[in-house]
Amino acid sequence: MSCNGAAGPAPAGGWLDGDEQRAWLAYIRVQLRLAYEMNRQLLADSDLSLPDYDVLTALSVADGGGCRSRCWPPRSAGSAAGCPTTCGG
Repeated sequence: MSCNGAAGPAPAGGWLDGDEQRAWLAYIRVQLRLAYEMNRQLLADSDLSLPDYDVLTALSVADGGGCRSRCWPPRSAGSAAGCPTTCGG
């Protein structure tokens, strides 16, 4: 898109030219590798997956960190059903 808001012609094959597409794909590969390695390291160090860590991080800052699960990690993979939570300031 140009400065005046009009869309210019798209490069042949899509909206990225060759160099841009290579850079974008390299970025995506790095992003995926980083998530893979972070997940692997978290599992090795603390038996938490990266998605588990993301949830715990979000809970720790929600409402000033007042919500905590009393039985984390859940015993059955993918479900914390039946686990009581403590919420409050």
